[in-house]
Amino acid sequence: MRTTVRLVSLSETELSKEKKTFRWRNAVQICEGVLEYYKEKALFYFEKAVEASPNDSIILGEYARFLWEIEE
Repeated sequence: MRTTVRLVSLSETELSKEKKTFRWRNAVQICEGVLEYYKEKALFYFEKAVEASPNDSIILGEYARFLWEIEE
């Protein structure tokens, strides 16, 4: 199974926190074989990205994607 991670676009940073949270959580598809540690860390950074400024949001999203893809 392949893990899909989508970064939030700059236009989405203007959305409400609830909408951003919904989109971030739905952007991550957890697959078998991903270590629980990396999964939890990636979700932590995705949650931080929801509340971050546009530039920080992209950086946090990239780091979360890196953690997710370590296992691939």
